[in-house]
Amino acid sequence: MNTKVLVATCLFLQLLTSNVQAAVINNTNTNTEFKTGEYADLQGLDWLSLDMTAGQSRQDVERDYYGGYLIDGWRYASRKETEDLLGSLWGGVNDWDIGNLSGADWFLETFGKTNITSISSYSASFLFGNEGDCTTITHESCIGRVAINNGDGSFREDLGLDAGISSQNDTAQNVRGSIYSSLLVRDTISPVPVPAAAWLMGSGLLGLFGLSRRKTA
Repeated sequence: MNTKVLVATCLFLQLLTSNVQAAVINNTNTNTEFKTGEYADLQGLDWLSLDMTAGQSRQDVERDYYGGYLIDGWRYASRKETEDLLGSLWGGVNDWDIGNLSGADWFLETFGKTNITSISSYSASFLFGNEGDCTTITHESCIGRVAINNGDGSFREDLGLDAGISSQNDTAQNVRGSIYSSLLVRDTISPVPVPAAAWLMGSGLLGLFGLSRRKTA
């Protein structure tokens, strides 16, 4: 085996596992303090950063077209879970206000910005909720939006809630649009030493390479 190929494989494994870990937001690996003495309520759950599902329709995510999230135990955050998280960040002021800035900034820096208009104007729009959480019409999804514009923060409809939008129509309402992501959660599980496993695989490959060289020497 070519040494360069072997080294590249090991580096790729390390990069891959690092990206997966960085995408998970929980109380263990995330600083939840967004203002002195005030903390985001992650409710003991794992949350998936929004960039992991950017541009995917809810239909695609639920059918595991990309990423296999549901196989890995991820599910859409319920309305209550979303309310509890965003409610802990909300500054208590409707619409745009500087009182919402700290919480909105923490959310966007932690979960990711899905729509950047300028250096001082950016937001995240996401689908969440179980069927019936936000509307009695079946196959519709809750939609939330957290935004910052010129020093003011905004939590759409106070707690990121809005009327349901169709999850079966991928073009109308921009359900698949690049600004939309999915707010996914799962029960926190004991961390698996994936990087260690990756390095173990790399060490094994190096060992096999060394053994093959001795046999050919």
